[in-house]
Amino acid sequence: MTAMSKVACILLAAWCAIAELPSKKQREEILECHTKQREEVEPAASDMQLMVYSKELEQLAEEFAATCKLPVTYPQRHPKYGRIGYVVVVEHTHKPNYTDVFCKYSGGYYDYDKGKCKGICYQYKQIVRAKTAAVGCTIHHCNYQLEDPKQGYVLACLYSPSKQVIREKPYSKGPSCSQCPRGSKCFRKQCYHD
Repeated sequence: MTAMSKVACILLAAWCAIAELPSKKQREEILECHTKQREEVEPAASDMQLMVYSKELEQLAEEFAATCKLPVTYPQRHPKYGRIGYVVVVEHTHKPNYTDVFCKYSGGYYDYDKGKCKGICYQYKQIVRAKTAAVGCTIHHCNYQLEDPKQGYVLACLYSPSKQVIREKPYSKGPSCSQCPRGSKCFRKQCYHD
């Protein structure tokens, strides 16, 4: 391969997939949306952990989103994503917004006793899964010219520890923070360690 061919391949790869890691402000917004959704679950959660933002999960989310494959190959097919849950949104018409994805749920969206939602349950259950303690996200712009004449965005958020399929109730109901691990404190109805 000539030097010119190598440069062309590098430029093509960069053009086909452009990372858009969240800014500090966006990371704070992602975390605040998750904290608020978890704080407002009905009925109250007795064991909800306060989440932190993880740059390590953000990097893994970027590696996943950078594949730009259609249809999206979900993370459970890769061993390195073992105990990690995910939310993936693919948009062809506009760039997704983190707060639009994570702040849209309101009281009454999830019926705890029936285990059903007024829409897609998977994303909501991932967001409010009590044992999950960290989240990391990215948005990746993909140009699918080689496979499909479309451009699009992949928003990927990874959660740890979590499950890739959440069949059980995402938290235990009861008085807020009543089942926190020993030595934990309670902040915004969520358990945390100093």
